[in-house]
Amino acid sequence: MQNKRRPWYLGNTTVRNPYRLKDWLAALVGSFLHWNLDSKQNEQWFAQLLHESWVVDVKRIEDWNNSDSSDVWRKWRAALSQLWFIVHKDALLIDPSLWKANTITPNWQRLLSAGSVVWIQECFLRSLLAYQIPSPIEDHYEYSQFSPLVHILKIMNKLETSTWFSAISKSEIWLFVQLSSSDDNLEEIVDSILKYRVERALSPNKKRFDTEVYKSIATEKTNVQYETLKDYADSNLRYLKVTWLFSSNGRWIRFQEEKIKTIWYIIENHKPVHDDKQYLHALFEWADLPTDNLDNALSIVQELNEKLIEKWYNESFDVKDKNIKDINNLRYNLEEQLLGIREEEFAKNQVDLWKDIVAYMDAIAERKKIFELPSTWEDVSMNTEELPAYFEWTLRRAFLAINHLEIHPSKARRFSIDWDILPISHAPGGGADCIFVFNNFVIILEVTLTESSRQEAAEWEPVRRHVAKYVEDYEQQWKRVYGLFIANKIDSNTAETFRYGVRYNKDDDKVPLNIVPFTLRTFRDFFEGLFLVKMNHPNHLASLMDMCILDRNKYDAPGWKNSIINSTETYLKSL
Repeated sequence: MQNKRRPWYLGNTTVRNPYRLKDWLAALVGSFLHWNLDSKQNEQWFAQLLHESWVVDVKRIEDWNNSDSSDVWRKWRAALSQLWFIVHKDALLIDPSLWKANTITPNWQRLLSAGSVVWIQECFLRSLLAYQIPSPIEDHYEYSQFSPLVHILKIMNKLETSTWFSAISKSEIWLFVQLSSSDDNLEEIVDSILKYRVERALSPNKKRFDTEVYKSIATEKTNVQYETLKDYADSNLRYLKVTWLFSSNGRWIRFQEEKIKTIWYIIENHKPVHDDKQYLHALFEWADLPTDNLDNALSIVQELNEKLIEKWYNESFDVKDKNIKDINNLRYNLEEQLLGIREEEFAKNQVDLWKDIVAYMDAIAERKKIFELPSTWEDVSMNTEELPAYFEWTLRRAFLAINHLEIHPSKARRFSIDWDILPISHAPGGGADCIFVFNNFVIILEVTLTESSRQEAAEWEPVRRHVAKYVEDYEQQWKRVYGLFIANKIDSNTAETFRYGVRYNKDDDKVPLNIVPFTLRTFRDFFEGLFLVKMNHPNHLASLMDMCILDRNKYDAPGWKNSIINSTETYLKSL
């Protein structure tokens, strides 16, 4: 009988978005708790700090003084200490010189200072490249010591040499990758994957086929439930992608074209560290990359510039007498330019993907975790914690599809994106979620998932303030400014605050406000209606909002909400 294995996984299924770890670390370093998390009371205080910093939403806590949420800290600590974002308490038993338990490491001090997505991704790459299992702080695996990141790189490289296609799916990761290690024969792993693909392609009901295979693998190879295995695979996929060695397309990841040289270097040169102290110090600092070598960095910079020239972008630069830091700063700049080009291409494609955008709106409105995209007929997933970010991202996609923006698509958002143009987190406080500038008008977008009385308390003041700021900013350009507020449900008290079309600035000057609250369902129907009649132009949205603004003095808040729905239906019928 085959021995059952414990699956390995990166990160933590509670903290699935690795980009959120930077916000967590910022909250920790900025507090008195950084050096003082040795008691349950302090863990409770830190959970409260995370809640108040909008890093996590501890909804179940209403009375902090008479409740226990210290488990929030413990779950985040597990994710952070696993990859050595903070010092693991057990490491001090091996080497007491490694500072103090639960304090951040030099590697993640660099993460805190990272000013761009490119820098953030490189910090994660270095840490994941240093990470291996089993280890002094994770000794519950029965494998020989190996790097999960390098293991999957070798599997994908072998797939590419066998099929000319390096891609691997989330299902294949959890079926064949996370239950294997460097102890296993690489060709046998790849053969199992290819056999699965053939059998799946021949199956008339692929979802049923997948479920049967999942349950069979979970029963025969591990004691972990198959739903849990899927969660592990999801976490692995997210932490692998944050290294920027991979790009995603639906349920697949494949090698990132711009990182092929780095991938080859890692595959050829990586060696596990077997000495416990050396390993902990490697994690404490970070792993070396080929770009730490001047010649390698120069080669990659020249290759990046050639890609930019192909796309009619190029940058003149002189690398003579430049040191490694200058060359890598230049590389970061070129990679940011490439990201900007990818975002432009993404924006142009949205007009043809409007049905996918509608599917995302439906999923957010119905709080679906898994749903199907019309363009690919493949399932995609959104976790509850990702909904705020995907809400903003989906609505921006809607405006990119409507088109006619007068600004670069990156200027229309305040949230960050990764290399696949997917949202990293929702927009930070202190400003609007999105800003859409058109020929004669500007739309300031604010979205929220809050409902009932919490909605008014959280949204009425900042939304009015943000819109007022842009009214003043665009006053000299003679552009009319609209505020578009979208939520699944509009609380009547929130609508009432927006009916008052004025705000006073610090000089007591009256600033006119035109803010219209739409339910997501109403906006979704309007957006779909424009594309069904092939009249996707922003002027139609401006005209509808003008109708709604004219009606706001005719009704009380509940009546105005109904009139917005009726006006939308009437406008669509007139097209």
